[in-house]
Amino acid sequence: MDRPREFVEFCRRFHQDIFLLQPKMEDAIDSVLNSFDATQRAVLREFIESLVRNNLSDAELGKLWTEGGADFYLNGAGNFFKEVLRHL
Repeated sequence: MDRPREFVEFCRRFHQDIFLLQPKMEDAIDSVLNSFDATQRAVLREFIESLVRNNLSDAELGKLWTEGGADFYLNGAGNFFKEVLRHL
């Protein structure tokens, strides 16, 4: 599955130290999203909506997450992406 550059950039901004700055996942999501402009957020929303709509498993979503460059493993990737959509 092709990932837009906005998704890769989103993943890469989640590094292990993010939780030193933003201890709550919700705050970390907001912090990362605040660095995206409206166009980037729209691309990110469309891509994540397609992931959720396609009913990918947590394992498949987790693979996309780590291949995107995130610095840690997601347990419950489906719930994470649904939370991201709430923040978008």
